[in-house]
Amino acid sequence: LSIVSRQANGEVFYRVTLSDAPVGQKLSLSCDWIDPSGQVLHQNHYQTNEVTTPVWATVCRYRIGSAAPVGSWKVRMFLGDRLLRDATFAVE
Repeated sequence: LSIVSRQANGEVFYRVTLSDAPVGQKLSLSCDWIDPSGQVLHQNHYQTNEVTTPVWATVCRYRIGSAAPVGSWKVRMFLGDRLLRDATFAVE
């Protein structure tokens, strides 16, 4: 997904598949949702279920409302302070 309509008031999901995930552990993850001005508009903080396989899919989400700024957004996923992945998408 590269373009999100703010008129749809939809929920955006950022799915990341971790490789070499630590089997038997729960991970403390977070996501920052950053608007075109660079401001963090929303943060997710969560703990996964116990990891059962070394390849582990996880997801964070944010509801893009009709008042959301248009332009290029970024989402970043962290394990503690370590950046795992990031992506950009456009809000129209």
